[in-house]
Amino acid sequence: MKKYLYSAMVAASLLTLSACGSDDETPAGKPSTTETQVIGTKNVFPEGLPSVSSDYKEIVVDDKGRVTKIVDEDGESILFEYLDATRAPQQFDVIITIMEDGQVDSKLKCVLNKDGFVASVVQEYGDPEDDDDTWTFEYVDKYMTKMTRSEGDNEVTTITYNADHDITDVTVVDDDNDRSDIKIRYTGSDVKTALPNKGCIMLHDDTFDIDLDEMRWAYIAGLLGKATTHLPLSYICTHPNSSSVYTYSFKWTLNSDNMPVKMEGYDVHGNLDYTMTWKW
Repeated sequence: MKKYLYSAMVAASLLTLSACGSDDETPAGKPSTTETQVIGTKNVFPEGLPSVSSDYKEIVVDDKGRVTKIVDEDGESILFEYLDATRAPQQFDVIITIMEDGQVDSKLKCVLNKDGFVASVVQEYGDPEDDDDTWTFEYVDKYMTKMTRSEGDNEVTTITYNADHDITDVTVVDDDNDRSDIKIRYTGSDVKTALPNKGCIMLHDDTFDIDLDEMRWAYIAGLLGKATTHLPLSYICTHPNSSSVYTYSFKWTLNSDNMPVKMEGYDVHGNLDYTMTWKW
């Protein structure tokens, strides 16, 4: 599992609060229902997607608001194919193809729930000797609350929200009973009022320790549930098995429209570890 070490330090200007969520309840893992599905970025990004970011340098959206192609920072393509169940019965709803060095690295074959969010995935690799991996996702009020994946000794990630639809706790446990407990904070010594997540940015791996790996592209396509209402400033990760505790922190910069344009991650020693940027 990826781990990023950051220490507390956050500064940005707060203008207005803008929630990215909805209170409509979504039954966990319900099979896709084409009559009620609305698939695409408008499900998650009411203000629209960034034109470019540190993660990608090109994104293509069709006339239905569905992401069809992303070109990452290394020039590799992530392709999205939406299967039409109204023409013929389909086992999957969306196939995400991850390219590497011009070859297929893997295919993420996704089943969507009635809200257009991924309920289950079979990940098939380009190398036929590699075993398939599987994922399942559960949601409440259109927010992801649980992720189970076969990779990483069948990791189970449980996500808890507060009344503001902000993630407060993440717990990760695998078959070996290795456990991580993560507590997320939205205010700090320099920022007394939580920063609005108007752009609906979700850096699952980096700022919540939710190990999405390749599935992070599904969030950008509007396929993995709603964003938190506020931007996380720090989190504390505890490993009960080893009694180790780590603090990771982030500094956000917002533009005049209250959209995030930069996030700096700081390591446990207070050193700048890396920077993420967005253009709107």
